[in-house]
Amino acid sequence: MIIDHLLSHQIVTNAMVEIVKVKGTLLDKIRALLDILARRQKGTFSVFCQALVLVGHQDLCQKLVNTMKSLDPSYIFLQIDSKSESTSGPNTGHVTTEQQTVPAVKQEDMEAECFQLNRVTIVSKIADENSLNLIIDHLLTQQIVTNTMMQSVNVKGTLSDKIRALLDILERRQKGTLSVFCQALVRTGHQELCQELEKTTKSLDPSYTFLQIDSKSESTSGPNTGHVTTEQQTGERL
Repeated sequence: MIIDHLLSHQIVTNAMVEIVKVKGTLLDKIRALLDILARRQKGTFSVFCQALVLVGHQDLCQKLVNTMKSLDPSYIFLQIDSKSESTSGPNTGHVTTEQQTVPAVKQEDMEAECFQLNRVTIVSKIADENSLNLIIDHLLTQQIVTNTMMQSVNVKGTLSDKIRALLDILERRQKGTLSVFCQALVRTGHQELCQELEKTTKSLDPSYTFLQIDSKSESTSGPNTGHVTTEQQTGERL
């Protein structure tokens, strides 16, 4: 979950994570991750602390924060807690993440950005193999993924690793992938998760266009009336 959070905030890349995963023991994996984080960009420390809080290691995170404050009392934080996303505000004693300016997201990268930002949530909320298999079936039917791609997903040992492998693939696919994935979520009973992805999409690009869908019918054009929706698509898929 810590690695998922670092991936979702673009602190590490998939290639870096593979370097960590090949290590034999848990301690060696942690050492490899720390070696990578020590060389990463400004803000890495804060995002790592946030990940610690999210997995229940508040005491460890507080020790790191205290160390940082002893090194640089002027270090600026944003308030976070284990139940919510970071929000701006004064340091009130809670574990916090560093204030950062988020660059504008290009249209062609927006869907990948949405997958990355919601990576932890997606992994945690798809809780059974049957749902994942139905999602994959829908993605195959809509030609978002290929059988070869899915073979690389199915060889993973755990459900969480399979979901992570699928997200790695979807982040690199064509425009419209996010909408088809959302439609698959609705059809497997994950409407709330789909709504979270839609909210992220709208925050990244308010002009993003959707088609109305529901869990019982094919997508049809029409105004957004509050139902879970999928993006209007044109052109040939890859």
